[in-house]
Amino acid sequence: MWQQGQVIKLLEVIKKNHHLLKDRKHTKKNVWEKISKELGEDFSATECDQKWRNLKESYKNYELNKKKTGRGRATVPAFYAELHDMLFDDHTVQPIALYDSQDVPSTEVSQSPQPLVSQSQQAAELPETPSGPAAKKVCKV
Repeated sequence: MWQQGQVIKLLEVIKKNHHLLKDRKHTKKNVWEKISKELGEDFSATECDQKWRNLKESYKNYELNKKKTGRGRATVPAFYAELHDMLFDDHTVQPIALYDSQDVPSTEVSQSPQPLVSQSQQAAELPETPSGPAAKKVCKV
C-alpha cells in the first residue's frame, strides 16, 4: 500500500525522468526499473508503473468531468497540483483535436436498393383509379 510520502517521492522521481517515458529510444520497462531503483522503496517497476497509470487516469477523468455539463461536482484527485504540472500539456490527457462522430457524413447504403425508374414508367405501372363521382365514394373512409 502506498503512503502519501511515498507517492510524493514517486512523483518527484517521475518528474525528473518524465522525458525518458516519452522518448521512444528508451523502453518503458527500463525507465520504470530506473525509477524503482531511484525510489529506493520496496516497490517494483511494475508497481510504480501501475501507480503512475492510476494517478494519471484519475487526473484525466477529473479533467474530462470538468469539461462536461450536467454532471455533479467531481472530487479533486489526490496530488492534483503535482500531476497538473506534468500532464497539463500531455496529448493523451488533453487531446490536440477531437473528431465528432456526428460530423461524419453518412456512408450507409440502404439494404435493398431501389431500381431507377423514370416518371413515365412509374405512371404506366400505377393501377388505374376511377375518376368522377365513383372515385370520391371509393376514397372515403
